[in-house]
Amino acid sequence: MFAWFAYFSRYERRDSRDLFSWYRNKLTRDSTRFSSQDIHHVYPAMASPPSNLGKLSILPPELLLIAISFLNVPSISDLRLTCKTLATLGTGPLFRDLHIMFHRKSFQNLLNVSQHPVLRNHVHTILYEFRFLADVDRVEYEYNIQNHESFENHGPEEKTLLLEEGWKTYNKLLVEQDYMRTTQRDIVTFTQALPRFTMLKRLEMRTVHGMRDVYGLPHSASMVEAYAATLADEGMMLSTGEFDSQELGFRALTALLLGATGMKEKLESLVVSNVHWSFFGETPAGMNYYRSVFAGLKDVHLALVSDYDDQEEEDIVVLRHKELGLALSAATALESLRLDLGGDGDLEPTTAVMLRRMQVPIMLENIVQDKIWEKLRIIELCFVTSTVRCLLEFIRRHSSTLKSVKWSNMWLTECTEGSGWFQIFTALRDACLDVVEFRGTWGCEGQVEGHQRRPKLLNMAERGKEISMSYFPSWFMVLGELSS
Repeated sequence: MFAWFAYFSRYERRDSRDLFSWYRNKLTRDSTRFSSQDIHHVYPAMASPPSNLGKLSILPPELLLIAISFLNVPSISDLRLTCKTLATLGTGPLFRDLHIMFHRKSFQNLLNVSQHPVLRNHVHTILYEFRFLADVDRVEYEYNIQNHESFENHGPEEKTLLLEEGWKTYNKLLVEQDYMRTTQRDIVTFTQALPRFTMLKRLEMRTVHGMRDVYGLPHSASMVEAYAATLADEGMMLSTGEFDSQELGFRALTALLLGATGMKEKLESLVVSNVHWSFFGETPAGMNYYRSVFAGLKDVHLALVSDYDDQEEEDIVVLRHKELGLALSAATALESLRLDLGGDGDLEPTTAVMLRRMQVPIMLENIVQDKIWEKLRIIELCFVTSTVRCLLEFIRRHSSTLKSVKWSNMWLTECTEGSGWFQIFTALRDACLDVVEFRGTWGCEGQVEGHQRRPKLLNMAERGKEISMSYFPSWFMVLGELSS
């Protein structure tokens, strides 16, 4: 735990100013771990560490904070017990990122931190991991537990005792969960707490269906630990409960953004997984609460899920696409845009074609429209359809700032002359990008003599995931064949 500080003490004889310059250049490249602005905001009076640090007193508080930021939460907690100075310095890293669950104690902890005059000034990120316990009776509960592999390792008496204690805990949490849902505890808590955080810049929301979320990530260790006493099977009983996939993410994101509307300082980053497109249903401008939250965003990462039978409601679905576009257009300072609209980034050709037949195509025109984000550097798209003209104009509008392009399962329409992808790759080459990455299955379709022709496909996985600028000439030939 104290390895970092032991390392620093070996430089006791080095001029502290030289050490500070050297180590600052080495470590502050990762802006997500440390921000000098946070130090001056939270510790304005600490010009130098007090003498009770011993040999570590040669280091300014900035370096000590950098070192502490590399420790895990248990280590920071132990470190804060050593002296008052490290207790003060360790407060920020310990409360910088808050992990919230749909749990009474978790909501109460969030309120407690937001009401503390010192701790609330350290919170930078809030991750809301949203799951429910399934609403089952005791018979179904015991059936699920007894059929779990890990339960077979216990003896008969131990199994009986575990089931008895587990059900008591499970049933108690079910009653508590139902009460919180009925009283809108999540919305009330976020609405009260978020406006009190003066340094809050990032909101993350994760929901999961079964064992893993849309990114393939399992339940967090904190989530599993919080419900360990219930013996709940992660895949069957710790997921959506009575809520289906559409309602689960809708409720979680609504609670977060309603709370964010009352913040004095604007959010800079929003990361959301597994939210149904219905969240962006058509809403009168005067009643839309989330556009004001989007206004200050610099980083947007959305993973949205669709219904497989939404072809029957095409008009409604297209309005949702346009509503997302209106929300994004409010983010005038946007620097990074990541839209995952199709789940897996490495779809096989047959799967890609099947999904396109089952869903209304998500047209890029409806999302980006003619918007110009003057600071846009990163654009990542998955399962997006576009006309050649729209994609070309988007690239040209942002060619002076765009540095990274990562696309998966892209689709072109109106490719009648065989030059669609060729034109787009030419525009990408002229944009002088630093990072280019293509994945999944790309397609191109159009009409020949009044008849819809079969789409031509290219499986990017067979040709490598990362494409550097030097490969563009050879890719022109491949994509020229695809588009023809």
